[in-house]
Amino acid sequence: MEIKDKKIIIIGLETTYTDVGSGEAVLIMHGWAASSAYWKDISIMLAEKGFRAVALDLPGFGGTSAPNSVWSLNDYADFVDSFTGEIGLNRFHLLGHSFGGALAMKMSVREPGKISKLILCDAAAIRGERLNLRQKISKFLANIGSKLVSSTSPFYKIAEKLAYRFAGSYDY
Repeated sequence: MEIKDKKIIIIGLETTYTDVGSGEAVLIMHGWAASSAYWKDISIMLAEKGFRAVALDLPGFGGTSAPNSVWSLNDYADFVDSFTGEIGLNRFHLLGHSFGGALAMKMSVREPGKISKLILCDAAAIRGERLNLRQKISKFLANIGSKLVSSTSPFYKIAEKLAYRFAGSYDY
């Protein structure tokens, strides 16, 4: 079974996702700095078991455009809600890994009638801000930088690597 990427415009962002199988739907949301590509084998296995597996590239990852500003968890939840409405997912199982797990929990609280079952894999959930001074400065500069350097600019990847290196972390 082969899975091909699909494209759709959600909230003005070109959005990439995969959709394979039929039956009860399972929406899969990846972790930070990942994409739906990590979930292709799982999607195939779910489809072979009689499920419809939809794996979404969240904004700024995989084939989905980056937002024009830094987003909160609520912004990502609004995006996912728009996505599910656009592709006709009215009720589904929700699988979230890491950041996708935190987002899945937010979605299940906001839209309990849509979520049949919640599946969390190493969810980055309850946590306070644990940034050291260098990381706080990096966050401030990243907010400014995201307004100055477009994600389509050839300098974006270089600026991103420098920001992560300065912050001392590769995890946003």
